[in-house]
Amino acid sequence: MPGLLSIQRFLLLALLALLPAMALAQTQQVWDPNTVPNGWNFRINHAPAGTVNLFDVHNNPSEFGTGLKFAHQTNCSGNRPSAYELQNLGNNTHKSHFKFFKNDNTAGDNIVLDNPANQYVTLNFKANQSFSGETTLKLLVSLYKGCGGAAVFRWGEISITLLAQRNIRTAESLVAAGVFRQATLASNVSITTGIVFQRGTMRCPTNMTLLTHADNLRLQHLTPSSNALTGALATAHSAVAMGGTNARALALLFKAGATVSPGVLTVKVKVDSPASNNNCPVAAAQTITAKVTAAASLAWTTDGDDATAATTTFNTPLSSSTPTGIRIARYAGTCEMMKVVLPDNQVTGANNARARVRDIMQLRSVNDANDTPVLGSPGFNITVDDINLDDIYARLELKGSPPAGTLRVTAEVSPGCAAAVGLADPQTLSYLVTVIDNVWEAESKDSASTTLSFAAPALAAATAPTPTGIRLHRSSTNCRVFDVTMRSDAG
Repeated sequence: MPGLLSIQRFLLLALLALLPAMALAQTQQVWDPNTVPNGWNFRINHAPAGTVNLFDVHNNPSEFGTGLKFAHQTNCSGNRPSAYELQNLGNNTHKSHFKFFKNDNTAGDNIVLDNPANQYVTLNFKANQSFSGETTLKLLVSLYKGCGGAAVFRWGEISITLLAQRNIRTAESLVAAGVFRQATLASNVSITTGIVFQRGTMRCPTNMTLLTHADNLRLQHLTPSSNALTGALATAHSAVAMGGTNARALALLFKAGATVSPGVLTVKVKVDSPASNNNCPVAAAQTITAKVTAAASLAWTTDGDDATAATTTFNTPLSSSTPTGIRIARYAGTCEMMKVVLPDNQVTGANNARARVRDIMQLRSVNDANDTPVLGSPGFNITVDDINLDDIYARLELKGSPPAGTLRVTAEVSPGCAAAVGLADPQTLSYLVTVIDNVWEAESKDSASTTLSFAAPALAAATAPTPTGIRLHRSSTNCRVFDVTMRSDAG
């Protein structure tokens, strides 16, 4: 019997030891975050939602609130403390992304409200959290403590859906397309900067607002698939709709006639959501920063080899390319490279005869020492390199069958160096070249008169032709064979 009593005593003690745990297990129950747990009262007006739609949590630089608030108080007398603790759900580790934030600035994943009637807890994302795409996070919030100081646990499962409204899409580029010169920007056309904004999902539209340099910059819709601007420049600087699909982006442009001081422009654009869209709650705005450089335009320097007038007139057609005497040698700043282009437009001669410039003219790089080509074949778009080959210029040549008349020809000149070095605006140069049709030219033996005199009897008695001393020795361009026909004028 003593052995049996010992066994009974042991079982009784074990049962007594398990009673608190059993009682605790009974009080631990899942509660719906949208309802009041049994034995508790809400102390705030808006209860936590079961699902929270958040925007712009991709690499969020600062803490981001979920909008969830917790404040519960027990029904028993007295102002008993309530406490909240974050728990992971199953094998998920979403707890690491969040923290509680007490209204007295206390933060952590375990918060006690000493006075629930006047305190509350918000659930926030931690700073610098990153998610690869739209996802749903689930976590448990435990509510404990209660009447008499006993630990009473209530568990609430919360789903937080992350809609990646402001993630970067493929068309976005925050790098400007080079340096922009003041004179170019002051023209009567808008100039693209190369900067493109594209943030959002197909689910939610996005607005953009220019925060800086709104007096000179504009936004315009761009279709990423074709990289084509669509529509007109936005006239307003705020709430420019990007659209809700991946097929739209916003390009940043200088307006026509922009007046910009030299230097780096820091461009800031705010991204937010339309307040009128109920399916996409307004989220905290995001600011995007890009930089654009404007520079003063340098003056062109005319080199001594430059010549603007043709040296002679030219007969058409030409059997080979012929230098016109026009030479182009101009440089900007410290840049000793010059790019020259002949536009392929039409020129008009006499009697409205026309020809395309590249059919009758060409450019050639030439060394001034002997006026011979030094850089290979001629062309219509050449770069003259006076850095590595000294005293080089571009020569304008005539070829083929140009129409007769005075032809006005243009050439476009721009720096051949990188923009950061050769900051000069392209210039258009205009030249005149005169072409004439085939004409007869008197050769050396040609003589239209004579000093000889003739007697009629002698001529009548002559048995052979008598030379008059008048000689015809003529030629035309590319032709030294000619026919002579004698005729007698009436009278």
